[in-house]
Amino acid sequence: MVALSVDAKRQQQGIWLLRGHVQTYAWGRRGMGSRVARYAVAQGTLESERVSESVSYAELWLGAHPSGEASVVTEANESVPVSIFVPAGSLPFLLKVLSVERALSIQAHPDIALAKVLHKQFPELYKDGNHKPEMCVCLGPGQFEALLGFRPVAEIVRALKQVPEFRGACGAYAETFCSSPSAPDGLRKLFESLMRNEDVSRQQAHQLRQRLEAADVLDAEHALALRLLKQYPNDAGIFAAFLLNHVRLEPGQAIFIEPNEPHAYLEGDCVEIMATSDNVVRAGLTDKHKDVETLCKMLTYRCKDPVQILQRDAQNRFLAPVCEFELECLELERHGEESADLHLESSASYSILLDVEGEAQISQHGIDHSYRLSPGMACLVAPHTPVVVRPLTVSCQLFRARAPATVPVNGL
Repeated sequence: MVALSVDAKRQQQGIWLLRGHVQTYAWGRRGMGSRVARYAVAQGTLESERVSESVSYAELWLGAHPSGEASVVTEANESVPVSIFVPAGSLPFLLKVLSVERALSIQAHPDIALAKVLHKQFPELYKDGNHKPEMCVCLGPGQFEALLGFRPVAEIVRALKQVPEFRGACGAYAETFCSSPSAPDGLRKLFESLMRNEDVSRQQAHQLRQRLEAADVLDAEHALALRLLKQYPNDAGIFAAFLLNHVRLEPGQAIFIEPNEPHAYLEGDCVEIMATSDNVVRAGLTDKHKDVETLCKMLTYRCKDPVQILQRDAQNRFLAPVCEFELECLELERHGEESADLHLESSASYSILLDVEGEAQISQHGIDHSYRLSPGMACLVAPHTPVVVRPLTVSCQLFRARAPATVPVNGL
């Protein structure tokens, strides 16, 4: 019965509610303090009485990746996996909500060529052969913090000279790098020296924590290092505080992360969109599998000065130079009893609408049926479906994720 209705829906326009998949990673916020948990309850993925204050609700996935597939809610209130409901390849992106309490691993995502090699060699670790360019948008109410890309070489040299434990963790090559920082492969050799000498790095991290905890005043770099040390004692990854750019996004600001770029989310809530992939190469700040050799080889070692903060364009879109996704921010207001409906340009591909603030009514133009969305609720929209959004509260905000009609040349 469900299979027949699913086949029929594939052939027509329409809008359906979505239920996301919850990932309970250790770094997520706990219980109902997590936006992910609250959104999952709103969608019907979780029952509120079953949300545990001892569980970290880290990510909510809205997409078709087999590691965490969302479900479409049919008229009979049955949950059908997205991969069954839509044709294969129709959702080239994965939309997520993250609620971050402590730092994620120092990581990077492979490009397509490397992803295929890793998936073939280690399918149990690297789940697919796709690349994973990604973008995250700060949801607020506070900042969203991340480490992204290597700092300018001059800043790394300064840190090596001023932080003896960082210099010690990098070994003998630290002196060479300070004297010839522009040497070919210099940054790569420095990073490899740090990450491969784990015993030395652990010892230096321990000494750094002792010194910082005894200090009366700490600058921003040292304060971040101590924060990471308290979360991951004696982990070599804490020295990323001196190697990578510390980015603080205000609500509505975004960053784009290319393949083979080192990064780590630190704290806050965000909407994240990426190519459909779950490939992560880790090397620090984690209890999960570390693949130091692969990470050291794959990084571009480009310094970012400064990290580019993305803003919405004139059409309220966050653009990136990829063919898999674009993210549009929809903000609506209601004045008294009157509200101005927003008629969305129909998309040639499947799209996902996610409510993050206020309540809105979603309907298909010309169809006498609608959904009332509250924060956290999401819906799947079929191609070429004309959508009407009506604000039901003083203000509301939604995100629309879809594949772009054209790939931006200068999306960054």
